[in-house]
Amino acid sequence: MVLFGRKVPPPVTYAMGTFFDKFFSIVTIPLMASAMTPAIYGQYDVVLALCAALTAVMGLGLSDTLVRFSTVNPDPHEQKRCTAELLGAGFVLVALGGVITQYYAPWFITYFNLSISLTAMRWTLAVTVVSGLMEFVLAWVRIRDRAGLYAGISVVRTLAAVAVTWTALLVGWGAEGVLIGNALAGLSICVGLVVYQIRHVGLGLSRTAFERVAVYGVPLIGAGLTAFAMSGLNRFFLPSVASYDEIGAFSLASRLSQAIWPFTAPFILWWYPKRIAVLLEPLGAQRSADMWGVGVSILILSCIGLALMGPLFINLMFPASYAHATVFLPAALALMALTQLPMMINAGVFARDTTLWALAIEAVSALVAVIGYFLLIPTWGINGSIAALGIAFCLRILLYVIAGNRFHPIPYNFGAAGVAIAVGITLVCLAPDPTRVLARFAWSVMTGGALIALILHLKLIKVPDAVLASLTGALRLGPR
Repeated sequence: MVLFGRKVPPPVTYAMGTFFDKFFSIVTIPLMASAMTPAIYGQYDVVLALCAALTAVMGLGLSDTLVRFSTVNPDPHEQKRCTAELLGAGFVLVALGGVITQYYAPWFITYFNLSISLTAMRWTLAVTVVSGLMEFVLAWVRIRDRAGLYAGISVVRTLAAVAVTWTALLVGWGAEGVLIGNALAGLSICVGLVVYQIRHVGLGLSRTAFERVAVYGVPLIGAGLTAFAMSGLNRFFLPSVASYDEIGAFSLASRLSQAIWPFTAPFILWWYPKRIAVLLEPLGAQRSADMWGVGVSILILSCIGLALMGPLFINLMFPASYAHATVFLPAALALMALTQLPMMINAGVFARDTTLWALAIEAVSALVAVIGYFLLIPTWGINGSIAALGIAFCLRILLYVIAGNRFHPIPYNFGAAGVAIAVGITLVCLAPDPTRVLARFAWSVMTGGALIALILHLKLIKVPDAVLASLTGALRLGPR
């Protein structure tokens, strides 16, 4: 990809496409909330959770199977043949999945007590089923190292989704219009991608391709469902114990918590591919601990900042009916932070030659989350869901630390991080009411400065002593 006359490195190109998608997803939230009641927004979120579950199943591990078997053979002809046959197998399996999901479409509406039409549900299920084919083509594009094309496709998908969503809401079509419009746009993009794929590699069928999907791809469905158990499965339990108004407020808070990503993504996208190589270097454990301190500091500052400023954003940008989302926002931000933390501490586990330990950790954590849903949600509703996820996420982090230190001990400064987190939570609890806008804003600025000073003092971010001495000396002497 070339920008302003210079070639952009592939990692930066991929990051640009990801940021574009996340940015417009967050920008669209206020418009959707203003055009939907909390109850309708809650139903919309439940439908999206259903789509996420079906995507995990209907993806069939096709993308990973392609990466595994298409790249091992250096012969370009064999690579094309393998890709064409896997694509053909994907067509057959997606068609079978489409028939099954369309048959159960009325049951989904009844079971979740949804007020959307059967037509909207059918279109939504259709695009969900074919999403595996879209991801298959995108994986092939990445294999071909076409970062610019990948970013371009991501931008087109995002712009299409934003345009359809805004149009549907502005003309008053509501949640059903958003679902149907996005389904039609998604199906159109899928057709274009598949046609592009067939033109380059063709389409084939073979018994070997089906066997590879069954042996290598299908087991990955379990990994996808494990991830879903800790991200969207709670939405299946909530409609029976909580009103859709409450679910809508909780869903809004959960979506706004994704605003952490633009703050943490630059560090994660840069550090994550390097973490294992650095760990295996001489003195790599200490350097890994230092970089963990940087990442955790960014996570703490962004989470506390959004917990302080988020209620102001909700009160100013959303209808009064969504005010209850401010109650759920701190917990939603905490859960989002807990989901990102493993990416900063799992190097010790992933530095091994097998990922069985990682799979075991994810499976145990997901099982704890599901047990928590059954035990806590019937009595405590949304708060029970938050508690179940919090317990599962904390266990997941603990297991990664214990297992990682068994293989590659890293001297994490957990004490300093704990102090910074405790002080940050205290400052959020002491903050002025969100209705006092200027006081809340001033408190947020002072809190940010205090937390940065504390993080530097605790050496979570290790600034050279000479720099600190120079800085404090300049402050003490004042301007000259």
